[in-house]
Amino acid sequence: MTPEVPDAELAMVSDDDQLVVLGEPSAVDAFTARLRQTCSAVGVDPSMHRQQLSDAASVAASLSAVGATAGEALRFSPESLDLLRHHDLIPGDPGFFRMAVRGEGGQFAGQLQWQSVSLGPEQALAIQNLTANLALRAAIADVARAVERVEGKVSQLLALAEAQNAGDVMGRHRALRRIVDTLDETGQLSAADWDAVAPLGPELEVATDRLRRYATKTLQDFDVSAKASTRARDLASAVEQNRLGEILQLLLVAEDALYLWQQLRLERIRVTEAGLHQQARRDALKQLREDAAADRQLLDDLAATLSDTAALKPLETHHRVTARRLRRHAASLHVDVTAFAEARRLQIEGWADPSVPTVVEAARELGSRTKEVASSTATLGQDALVATFTGLRSVGEATRSAFTERRGTANRRETEPEESRPVE
Repeated sequence: MTPEVPDAELAMVSDDDQLVVLGEPSAVDAFTARLRQTCSAVGVDPSMHRQQLSDAASVAASLSAVGATAGEALRFSPESLDLLRHHDLIPGDPGFFRMAVRGEGGQFAGQLQWQSVSLGPEQALAIQNLTANLALRAAIADVARAVERVEGKVSQLLALAEAQNAGDVMGRHRALRRIVDTLDETGQLSAADWDAVAPLGPELEVATDRLRRYATKTLQDFDVSAKASTRARDLASAVEQNRLGEILQLLLVAEDALYLWQQLRLERIRVTEAGLHQQARRDALKQLREDAAADRQLLDDLAATLSDTAALKPLETHHRVTARRLRRHAASLHVDVTAFAEARRLQIEGWADPSVPTVVEAARELGSRTKEVASSTATLGQDALVATFTGLRSVGEATRSAFTERRGTANRRETEPEESRPVE
C-alpha cells in the first residue's frame, strides 16, 4: 500500500547528510523556518541548501511511488544536523517518515512527532534512486562558467595533466548532459544511449584524479619563503605555463560529467538489475564523499599556499614592478579558486586577498630590524669594552706586582750592613 502524503502531512526521507521533505510548499516552508530558528537560537549556522524537486519525469515517478507531488531536498552542515537530531526536529535514523501538520498555515504545535513508515520493495527502490540522484545533481552548483572558461582548451590542459586518455571531456560532458535531459523528459533510458556512454565512467574518474593531482603538484613547486621576485615568477608560471586556474575549471567539468554518468548508471541498474541497485547507490555516494573531501583538501592547500605566496612583506613594498606582478597573477587565481569553491559548495578557509603593507607596517618592521642591529652592536661594544677593561686590569696588576717587588728590594738594602751588600 502506498504511504499517501496528504496536504495535512509532511513526509521525510532521512539519508545521511541529506533530507528530502515532501509535502505542500507552505508546509515545507514552515518546517524549514522552524529548523533555522532552532539553529540560530543556540548559535549554530542556520544556513541550508534548498533544492526544489524538479518536475522531471524521472523525479515524478519516484515521488508518485510514495504518494507525493512536491518537496525539497535540504542539506545542512554536520554540526547543524547533529543539533536538529538532538532536538528531535528530524529523525535520528535513516528511513522514510511522516508527520501530521497541526494548526493553520502549516504551523507545528509542540513537539514534532515523526513516525517511521515501512515501504515496499518498489517504493524503497524509488526513494533510494531519488535521493542518490538528488545528491549527484547537487554536487556541482554551476558548471556553465567552467565550460565557458575552458572551451577550446581541453586538449592542451589534459596534456599538461597527462590525462590525454580521458579524451574530449567537453564533448563527453555534452553527450552525457543530452542523455540525462532526455531521461528527465521521458523517464526512460534507451539501451542504445546507455551502450554509447557506458565505457566513459572509468575514464572520467581517471581524468578527475589526474587533474586534481596536477593542481596539487603545481602548489608543491611554490616556495613561500623565497624573495618577492621568485614568488612572482612562481605565480606567473602557475597562471601562464601550468594554467592552474583553467585546470580547476576543467576539473569541475570532468566531475560534473562523471556524476551525470553515475545518474545514468543508477537508472540502468534500477531497470535491468534492481538487485544490484543498493550497492551501486552506495558506490556512487561514496565517490561523491571522497571527491568532496579531496576537493576540500585541495582548496585548503590552495588558499594557504597562494595567500602566503602573494602576500607582500612590509619591506618588499618598494619592489613596485614585482608587487604589481604578484597582485595581477594572484587576482587571476583568486577568481578561479573562488569559482571552483562556489561550484563545489565549499567555503574557502584561510584565504586572504594579496595586500600591500602600509607605510606604518613597513616602518614598524624597519624599526624592529634597526633595534636588532642596535642590540647586536651594543652587545659587540659591551664585549669589546669588557675585554679592554680586562686587559687594563691585567696590566695594572702586573705593574703593581713589579712595583711591590722593587720596593721590597729597596727596603732590604736599607736594613743590610754595608759590608754585606754586593759590590755594584
